[in-house]
Amino acid sequence: SRELEVMARLSDPHVIPVLASGTDERLGLWYAMPLALGSLADSATQPMDIGEVVDVMRDICAGLMYIHQEGILHRDLKPANVLRTQAGNWAIADFGLARTVIESDLRMTSTTEGFGSMFYVAPEQWRDAKHVDERADVFSAGKIMQALVSAAVPADDLVPPGRLQAV
Repeated sequence: SRELEVMARLSDPHVIPVLASGTDERLGLWYAMPLALGSLADSATQPMDIGEVVDVMRDICAGLMYIHQEGILHRDLKPANVLRTQAGNWAIADFGLARTVIESDLRMTSTTEGFGSMFYVAPEQWRDAKHVDERADVFSAGKIMQALVSAAVPADDLVPPGRLQAV
């Protein structure tokens, strides 16, 4: 797919790289990535201290900034799609719902149908997934931060009191 071709060219410490890809008659499209040490979903079962939250969010935001500059929207950012790399940093993975924007004489978009994961998806993505922009990924990053601070699924907008509450 076009998304996989674009992602195979990505090179950033905060984005899990595609090492190889192909098509299998029985399984369909496949891709290989480096072995991760775990996902953020595994680490977010207890509230993190403020320093840990800041470190995680710094890595996630760096990865988002990079993919957005490359013209890619993730559209399914959630703790399970943020992996700990062998180098010890957090990196964005699983671009199954990614949308790439390719600029030429005409602006073309290629979209994989889907809406993302409940509790982490921006409201506008539920209404019109094909026409969201970078702000939808930023919203999802904020919901991840809410989950890290509260150690709970961000089913509402309530954030425990603390220094990150206003953020």
